Amino acid sequence: VKDAWRAEVENSRSTKLLQRMLPEHVITKLRDNPALIVEEHSEVSILFADIVGFTTLAASVPNMELLDLLNRFFSDFDEICDQHGCYKVQTIGDAYMASAGHDGRTKGPP
Repeated sequence: VKDAWRAEVENSRSTKLLQRMLPEHVITKLRDNPALIVEEHSEVSILFADIVGFTTLAASVPNMELLDLLNRFFSDFDEICDQHGCYKVQTIGDAYMASAGHDGRTKGPP
């Protein structure tokens, strides 16, 4: 029983990690067939955004003010992505990356 519980906990951790890194349709394909996944998409958009002058800004404002700014910045982008069915790929520091058109649910470039 203990081994089954540990396996379930590890599976849950793995799933949560995958969900943070990959779109759900890719996770499903990996579970169904763990072989190499190759897809072709005719129209895909990728958004890269970051705050110009962030390093200078970070050195000149209090930490809590900086965290509040980043939280608002990322929350606004998250809301826009949710409204348009985009996939948030990653946030690193002050950078934000999202994509659309790769999953058949959203449109890429107009």
